Amino acid sequence: GLKLLGLIRTSDSGRDFDLLRDRVIFPIRDAKGRVVGFGGRALNDEIKPKYINSPDSEVFHKNQLLYGLYEGRKQKAQDWLMVEGYMDVIALQQYGIAGAVATLGTASNTEHLNILFKQNSRITIAFDGDAAGQKAARRTLEIALPLLNDGRELKFFVLPNEHDPDSLIRREGMENFRRLLDAAPLLSEFVFAHLTQSYDPASPEGKSQVMGELRQLTELLPKTGSYRYLLQQYFREKLGFSRKWQPQVNNDASLSFSTKIDAEEYVIAILINHPYLYIHFEPLRALIPQDLLLFHILNIFNIIFDELPDDPELSSYYALGACAAYHHELQNILEHANISDYTSSPEQADKLAADLSTKLQYECLQQKLKSRKFSSLAEMRNLKQKIYEIGKKRSMTLLED
Repeated sequence: GLKLLGLIRTSDSGRDFDLLRDRVIFPIRDAKGRVVGFGGRALNDEIKPKYINSPDSEVFHKNQLLYGLYEGRKQKAQDWLMVEGYMDVIALQQYGIAGAVATLGTASNTEHLNILFKQNSRITIAFDGDAAGQKAARRTLEIALPLLNDGRELKFFVLPNEHDPDSLIRREGMENFRRLLDAAPLLSEFVFAHLTQSYDPASPEGKSQVMGELRQLTELLPKTGSYRYLLQQYFREKLGFSRKWQPQVNNDASLSFSTKIDAEEYVIAILINHPYLYIHFEPLRALIPQDLLLFHILNIFNIIFDELPDDPELSSYYALGACAAYHHELQNILEHANISDYTSSPEQADKLAADLSTKLQYECLQQKLKSRKFSSLAEMRNLKQKIYEIGKKRSMTLLED
């Protein structure tokens, strides 16, 4: 059995030897807590390589495992952080940070990221601040982009040079470390900083190169989501091609609105400013009363959505033109609904739309339930089930916030 798992090897002379001799041995568990392999760390610097893992076998597939995942799940971790190695995971556990995981001596891959996204739609990846760390971050970025369906968020925690999480906590203290971790940039901010380090954004040539690189990256994003469009719009505005994104943020934007304008009108303002966010609001077409302005606007967007121009500004003008029959109402709404306060990043704009859509779906279904207008008992049960599912989704969103 030990030979089958590769833990005992046979030399050319026919002598059996222990693969992990003279090493500290770390049990590696699968998601159910079963020990499926081992990692060995050399006891002194003369032994090479420093780390060895069990070879792949029928029970051990290192590309599909994350060290610390089982322990994090057992502790009901909410926030997940991918770090470099076993010792980083163990050090963070010792400091009371659950949810740290590491790959098993391999570069992070699609499977690793999907495992983490199943735990939470928002994950953070730590990188060294040196050139090798930047290279690894770029590679991870290219792997992650195709996985970023709407609602998923990725943050990049860049460690100071020559520091790992353990040494950084010892230098900064636990409170400062958590502050640095919480302040880790979102993907949109990281990509902008990464590209503007390489090119001068103050020059026309530099702006052109940044947008060219961005187009290559956004091509990797899912075609069906709104994030691709939002990222392009964010970069255009950051580079000064159009109006600036406002830095003020209201984290409860989806739950409270000014007295001058209601939630349905906020949806209209979001749609006109960010037409590609229609995909979040499309389910409302079947729920909202047909006498509302929003019902007519959603029907127009349903017709024009596939024809929207790729350019962010042109898509907004296109939407305005398509809704010209309601230009008086739209003018009043756009004057009063300052959505820029709530959309300081692509991730936030996307989340605002998703939360607002969920809120309105929930309210519409609740209203229908109160009206008691059912064609059958089965319809009433189906309605209650939908309310339960959306209510559960709203609760999860509020917990994450």
